[in-house]
Amino acid sequence: GPIPKELGGSDRLVVLDVKENYLSGDLSVLDDLPGLALIQLQDNAFTGIIPDVDLTNLLVLQTHGNELSGSMPQTYCGKLESNGGSLKSLTADCAEVECDCCTQCFTNPPSQAPSSVSLLVSNLDSGVDPTEIQCCGMTAKEREENLQNVLKDVSDINLISDSFSPQGKAFNWLLYEDGVCMCPNDSSLVQRYVMAVFYFSTNGDSWTSCSADPEETDCEGGVRYLSPVDVCTWKGSQCKRSGSMKIIELESMNVTG
Repeated sequence: GPIPKELGGSDRLVVLDVKENYLSGDLSVLDDLPGLALIQLQDNAFTGIIPDVDLTNLLVLQTHGNELSGSMPQTYCGKLESNGGSLKSLTADCAEVECDCCTQCFTNPPSQAPSSVSLLVSNLDSGVDPTEIQCCGMTAKEREENLQNVLKDVSDINLISDSFSPQGKAFNWLLYEDGVCMCPNDSSLVQRYVMAVFYFSTNGDSWTSCSADPEETDCEGGVRYLSPVDVCTWKGSQCKRSGSMKIIELESMNVTG
């Protein structure tokens, strides 16, 4: 059944997490919930369009895995961090919901929500100001320190701290540019970091194919490096069933060192 309309008007409601249930109907109740910061609607049977609501404190809006249609309101696009806002995660089934700004698009039933969401809920429950919470449900400083603490076992901390080194470029990419929110406890963190180090160490921006910038190179038959998807899908990469990298094959792409 639908989310009851009586829930609307709860202006102090900050988290609406109803993922992986059997809810249906439209999402008009969002019109009357102005205080929401985290909205998880994925894996239900909601229909209709996504309401255009100006949610001042919005940090996460996940709508994939439903039967929604139309287009993603530009109100949400304008709230993304890349546009100077606070919205960190915006997802949709982009084959059904037109969204040229989503941080992640899905074409199949979605996977489990990232660990960052549960951390975010914890912080919100503890009374942390929603505007101070960053990716992974931590402040920017907390996330940076925790990521460094993990990656210092992989690379020299001085290299990680050097923004001109391949390690520093990879670390800063994880922190500020990567469309996938990697958290300190994510099992794929180290592999994603290592693949980014490989890209920067081999002058990836100068590759003749599948470099990060779509305006610079074509990428036929593969996914660009540094794309906001699993590194196992990046051009020339193959992983074992466990998810660990098995093959890197980049033939005749001007890979240099």
